[in-house]
Amino acid sequence: MIDDDVTAERLELILGGHVFFQTLRAAIDIDLFTLLARTPGLSLAGLGQATGVAEAPLRILLLGCTALGLIERGDPGYYNGSLGEKLFSRDSSDNIIPTVEFQHKLVYRPMFHLAESVRENRNVGLSEFPGLGATLYERLALQPDLQRVFHKSLETTSSSNVEQLLANVDFGATRHVVDVGGGNGTALCALANRYPGLRGTLVETQSVCELARERIARAGLTDRLRVCPGDCFQDPFPEDADCFLFMHFLTIWSGEQNLGVLRKAFAAMANGGVAIVFDGAQSNDQRGPLRAARWSPYFLALSSGQGMFYTADEYAGWMRQAGFMDVRQVFTAPDHAVITGRRS
Repeated sequence: MIDDDVTAERLELILGGHVFFQTLRAAIDIDLFTLLARTPGLSLAGLGQATGVAEAPLRILLLGCTALGLIERGDPGYYNGSLGEKLFSRDSSDNIIPTVEFQHKLVYRPMFHLAESVRENRNVGLSEFPGLGATLYERLALQPDLQRVFHKSLETTSSSNVEQLLANVDFGATRHVVDVGGGNGTALCALANRYPGLRGTLVETQSVCELARERIARAGLTDRLRVCPGDCFQDPFPEDADCFLFMHFLTIWSGEQNLGVLRKAFAAMANGGVAIVFDGAQSNDQRGPLRAARWSPYFLALSSGQGMFYTADEYAGWMRQAGFMDVRQVFTAPDHAVITGRRS
């Protein structure tokens, strides 16, 4: 038996992580948090009538969400906790429901293969998705519905993370930024909106470029932003840019590949150009944080079989090896780092 109550509860969260995640996802699926946001204080019977769920399974979901602090049981009924209200109600502008769907539909089953992936040093979890290609991204190109789930989640995280980037990097003097592996263009659109004089090019695969064109058109930025379909590692980069942005990109690949793509960027820009890496990072002492520990197995077991949340020192080291000078690193809360370097 474990005497320390805090340790015992942490053990429950570790052993029951798969159960608790699916409890959350099931509650979202029946719109429990949205319902309580609109009608707080509903009783068990009232929730059953509103959701069409029988009493016994509804009690099980409510027990799980209450134990996790997502829902509170009060008088006379149930209420959202602060996290449930902000993150899981569809009425909240801050909701992360797309991230939950990404984890459920793309990550959950492949994690069953993590032990094999560790032993074999490859993304064994990719077997959960039929098709050709050695990475998740290649296979998603053949499954447009899942690809949209992926990029909707990426859009949700990028929208919040890009504010950290803008708070730490001044793009005021930038003429033309190339966003390498920029997904559906969420970050590039944010940069263009903040800096009206900035032009941008997004380098992505063909199928993702189609999503980016839609995103850019919705933002009314087709006059300043363009897409460039291609292979980030094989095809040449645009040569008229004075800034290369690698946002949520280097975590996917091996150190050798990251060094190679940074060298390509160095060669493509003129003197005075700037490279920016903005990505999730583990602490330089390699002891955390939890988000780095949660995401790194995804890159090994599913995404590419090669990446992880690297340390800021590693990102900075590759930038120096690529030839950049005046390399600087800044940690941004809670688990990202900005690394900048200049071609002298």
